[in-house]
Amino acid sequence: METEESSDTEQQEELRGASQENDAETSGASRFEYQSPPDAAEGISLPLLTKMSSERTLAVQAALMQQQKKAIALLTWQLCRSVFSGGYTRSRPFRISLTESHSTLTGNAPSGEDGAAFLALTEERIRLEALLPHEWAEDFTTFFTLNGETLMALMTFCVACSVDGVQTRESGHTSRSQLTELEAALGFHLRDWWHPTKAGFFADLKHAQIIDALNEAGFTGAARDAEKMKKGDAAELAEDRMRDTRWVPAWMKGKEPEKATDDAAASEADSDSDNNDPAHAA
Repeated sequence: METEESSDTEQQEELRGASQENDAETSGASRFEYQSPPDAAEGISLPLLTKMSSERTLAVQAALMQQQKKAIALLTWQLCRSVFSGGYTRSRPFRISLTESHSTLTGNAPSGEDGAAFLALTEERIRLEALLPHEWAEDFTTFFTLNGETLMALMTFCVACSVDGVQTRESGHTSRSQLTELEAALGFHLRDWWHPTKAGFFADLKHAQIIDALNEAGFTGAARDAEKMKKGDAAELAEDRMRDTRWVPAWMKGKEPEKATDDAAASEADSDSDNNDPAHAA
């Protein structure tokens, strides 16, 4: 009888030990499970995130439109992904698709259709539409008559219009911007296309976020003044202080563009500027 009780006790201890080991393994797995750091825009309201990522998308489109060689390279890269990496393609003769969403972007972006980026895109669109052959949409052979310069300009514009960097938030998680690498490759700076104003940006921030923005831009004195102001006055102060700066919120930019340090890089930049600007191509 004593032997049976001893055996039962030993079995229970073994079961408890195994359970503890499993718990430890599970706990260890959870400890070492990778969790991506929160996006810089987590504290920004979803309406403002949508507005400003739409604004940023339009600006990147306009910047890419002005760099023909890089636009064509991006298109070729995308095509090669389908051809050489076993990408899925639909069963139709031309397996390339593009979504142009200017109506949605301008509807969300604070600058709307009056922003510098959209105005530049519109100007180029009008110029290119005038070059399209009669009834071109019904007969693809009409494009065989276009010269190489026109074809390249059309291709560049279409590639630029395909850019989509609007961020979303689902289940409390903010999607990361897909524009950062492209911006770095283009030497892009958002302030070339957008300026933070009271109505278009600061008014949508919380009072504390306006103060944070002033501190981030180095205006610590103005930030202290803003603490004592009403939100509307603080937003107006922020617009005034930021007017002549290159400040962009940290959550709206990627890495700073690298400066060309050798003759080859400088030569490529000159080539893009002189030969690949759509207006020059005209």
